[in-house]
Amino acid sequence: MKSVQLAIEITTNAQEATAKHQAQQIEQEAKGKLERQRIQDEAAAEQARQELLKLQTQSQSCKYLAVWKFGFVFKISFFFKFHF
Repeated sequence: MKSVQLAIEITTNAQEATAKHQAQQIEQEAKGKLERQRIQDEAAAEQARQELLKLQTQSQSCKYLAVWKFGFVFKISFFFKFHF
């Protein structure tokens, strides 16, 4: 009777250890996936920030060019208006 109880206890302990190991492995895999996703998200966010800055710079350049062209056209039309 004692040996049967001991065998059950050993089997139970082995099963618990296996289940604990599997749970830890699953947890580590999940943490790894989360970390990879975080890194990918940060990289995508940085890429989006760079694209935004590029577009903002282009937009600002267009505004300056438009102001410069408008000012130039205005000066020419003003010149022709009063000199011819």
